[in-house]
Amino acid sequence: MISRLFYQIVLLSLMLSFCSVLWAKGPFLDEYDEDIDITDPEAWKEGAVTLPAYPNDDDLLEFPVEEDTGAKLRYFIDSKTLSIGDDGVVRYVLVIRAKQGAKNVLFEGIRCGAREYKTYAFGTGKEAFHSLRKPAWKPIRKNSRTAYHQRLVDHYLCHGEYPRARERQNIVDAFKYQDITRDCVLCE
Repeated sequence: MISRLFYQIVLLSLMLSFCSVLWAKGPFLDEYDEDIDITDPEAWKEGAVTLPAYPNDDDLLEFPVEEDTGAKLRYFIDSKTLSIGDDGVVRYVLVIRAKQGAKNVLFEGIRCGAREYKTYAFGTGKEAFHSLRKPAWKPIRKNSRTAYHQRLVDHYLCHGEYPRARERQNIVDAFKYQDITRDCVLCE
């Protein structure tokens, strides 16, 4: 009886020691530590942003958004404008089309580590962009109105286990082949 209790206590203390070592290790970003500082959001500075060319229908890559249960809207990313800045922001032009023909065009950016998005500009009827006066970073929330942000972060733009963007070609391939899983099959 005493020996069994002794082994249980030893096992518990070993497990706690192991957990404390892992906890002290931090967020497990060893090879990415120099790129990302998730502990000091003030240290991050956004790079300069220039408006892209207006999207061409031939360059659009469609992606599904399950939260749009009525399938009333279709979502597209413009492959020509997709870029990853030196600041780590994935920028793209998004096109949302309604079945009735209406179309919204947005120039946006996503910060994978912070799970935030920013809308820089919107498309006009004259196939040009109009910049927002004071674009601001907003958290990506799980709601039906902006479910596409969640879909982009979880399945296309960002690594599942590291708070950083995928390589551009991997992002494009994910859209083209729709080979997306939660396990991030296309990640490097």
